[in-house]
Amino acid sequence: MTQKELIAKIKQLKQIQPNQDWVILTKAEILREKDIKNESVQSRGYWNVFVTGLEELKNLSKGLIFRPAFATISIIGVLALVAIFGCAQNSLPGDVLYPVKKITEKAKIYVLREAGLETKLELTNERLKELSEITQTNQVRNLAFALQEYKTAKIEVEEQVSDLIKQSKNQEQAVAIAKKVAPRLKAINEKEKEVFTTLGIEPEEQDNNTDTTEKTIVELLIKDLSSQTLTEDQQEILTQAQELFENQQYQQALIKILSINQNQF
Repeated sequence: MTQKELIAKIKQLKQIQPNQDWVILTKAEILREKDIKNESVQSRGYWNVFVTGLEELKNLSKGLIFRPAFATISIIGVLALVAIFGCAQNSLPGDVLYPVKKITEKAKIYVLREAGLETKLELTNERLKELSEITQTNQVRNLAFALQEYKTAKIEVEEQVSDLIKQSKNQEQAVAIAKKVAPRLKAINEKEKEVFTTLGIEPEEQDNNTDTTEKTIVELLIKDLSSQTLTEDQQEILTQAQELFENQQYQQALIKILSINQNQF
């Protein structure tokens, strides 16, 4: 192709107009991306302060706080970091600082590994508390996220309970775990029922996963109580609990068991 022919081709390309549909779609996409960027500006702002605080904390560990040129900056960074963590503790799912709250919780789990089950139970209660608050304040936009956060937390704690019971060295240790968890699980179930009723969620609308953890706990406690000397009234309640267990009504069976002798749990 000669230079003259090449120039002619280029002139023809300049005259080509883009398809109107493509123009509209591209413009809409650009505007959408702009809106997303605007919504995330505040989040990035908090995150930048958070990262800056971490860097300043790192500087502190190297002794920079003792150097006049860095002392003020280091203190500001640490204070900013502390402020962010403090504010994050009251955040709810969907809030800008909620990811920071989750980071502190993960750190707590890591540090308190020996008290892992207790920490997981506390976090499950916290997720349920968040869901309740979002429900009461009618934050519809964040409701699905909060509900999923709670369900995930409850599944995790139930899995941990099941694993601990399976790993128990003997029946006595397994029963001890069941007795420790039973009252906490009962309280969570009662609060969950209250919140779900407000949301209009019926039991059949929830996940249809088998309540294996509650089944295991109830079964252990029934066997333990069956080996003890009970009063006539206690024996009657235990019989009712056994019937509920056989009918796969594990939560109701757990309530009956816990009413037999509160001092055991």
